[in-house]
Amino acid sequence: MELILYTKGEFIPEFNGNAKLDPSDQIVVCYQIPTAAERQKLLRRPTLDFNYDKQGEVMGGKTTVEIDNTKICDNMVKEIRGLAPEVDGKKKPITAMKDLYSSHAAFVPLIEEIGSKMRKLLEECGPDEKN
Repeated sequence: MELILYTKGEFIPEFNGNAKLDPSDQIVVCYQIPTAAERQKLLRRPTLDFNYDKQGEVMGGKTTVEIDNTKICDNMVKEIRGLAPEVDGKKKPITAMKDLYSSHAAFVPLIEEIGSKMRKLLEECGPDEKN
């Protein structure tokens, strides 16, 4: 079996029509695929909460999965290119997730899109297989 592995990648967010812009004007998110150990730390295991009656029999329960997009993005996103909004008359380049988190609330949809993409990559980050 031949495995082709990639450790880095880029994606073009759809945010605010970005994907339809000329490539020289697009926002580009550069990311790194985590190691197996990092992936285990980033992917939360489900928490099982059961309800019991007085005899100790299970009456029902629920499964909860907490996902920390901030932690996932902080670990995987290595650079943001092409994002330099003008704020109060001054251009403020945003090159990292920490900059994006502390920027204007107008970027919440972009933060959510990046989080969703990184979470999907994290869940699917297996190799391409050739037989």
